[in-house]
Amino acid sequence: MIDTATACGWANPSAFIDAFTALVGRTPGQYQRSLREDARTGRGSPGPARGLARTGQDEA
Repeated sequence: MIDTATACGWANPSAFIDAFTALVGRTPGQYQRSLREDARTGRGSPGPARGLARTGQDEA
């Protein structure tokens, strides 16, 4: 998760996880598991996570 957070411009992975969870409604790990499960069962994906790139500093 650190690599993903850093690639999106987040210096603090915990803040990324909090923002992701608030936006998507599940943690990044839960989201990944649901994608894998959907791929196994042939169901549709829960949709992409958007709007998580940071342009400023992370919240404390």
